[in-house]
Amino acid sequence: MNGPLILAVPVAAAAGAITFASPCCLPLIPGYLSYVAGMSGAGAERPGAGAPRPAAEEGEEPSQWGGDGRFLYVSRRGILPRRVYRLDLATGRKEFWREFSPSDPAGLDGITGLRMTPDGKAYVYGYLRLLSVLYIVEGLK
Repeated sequence: MNGPLILAVPVAAAAGAITFASPCCLPLIPGYLSYVAGMSGAGAERPGAGAPRPAAEEGEEPSQWGGDGRFLYVSRRGILPRRVYRLDLATGRKEFWREFSPSDPAGLDGITGLRMTPDGKAYVYGYLRLLSVLYIVEGLK
């Protein structure tokens, strides 16, 4: 290794460690480690005692953790109105929570950026609208 590379490797490693320990990444670490280990909750404390946990169905995406960490808000993109369900992570039971659609669905192409507070009392979303001009031509044969 030459001089600049000898200096670049430790600097890059230090920058990675700082980024990993930054406040925006710290809340993700326990979930990431549980996912990598294949355990969650009580199963993470007793090796071998963890049972497979229910997951969202294919095509569903998480929107927010519940305030107590026992459930996850999930929804499926591309279906209008966009329905959001609460997935109970202990039992796998999924219950309807709310659906989202603007009051005027004309030209609605999709609901985007769905976010809610952990207690579910406030939410925000955006939507895409594709409107075109229709030309009517008369007298063509």
